[in-house]
Amino acid sequence: MAVLMDKGKWLGRGWRQFYLAACLVLVANLFFLGSQPFAVGLFQPPYDKLAHFAAFGCMALLLTLASVGRWPLAVVAAVTLVGVLDEWHQTWLPGRSADMGDLAADFVAAVAVVVVALLLRGSASRRS
Repeated sequence: MAVLMDKGKWLGRGWRQFYLAACLVLVANLFFLGSQPFAVGLFQPPYDKLAHFAAFGCMALLLTLASVGRWPLAVVAAVTLVGVLDEWHQTWLPGRSADMGDLAADFVAAVAVVVVALLLRGSASRRS
């Protein structure tokens, strides 16, 4: 997160809006592409958990950047809620099913990204 600082100040509001928009595009694609027939069996276990970790970790990173790291618990809650909705959505799709392991990977990714962001933010403030 320190790389997003310019002389001790966070980059402007335009960047935060960009990160939020990118996150919304990611969520929309998650639901749209996840409902396509090719999504059935796209990632086989255990790689499906890695795919969940990567996608939801990116989502957490984008939300953390959009919120300038101010609401870490809200980021974890939002990402986890999207994970819950994704798993619920999958129960309605042919060939797909909800998996608590996927939801766990989503939650762990969100927590990991937020913790790393908080550690980097603390490290950057100690250096300034």
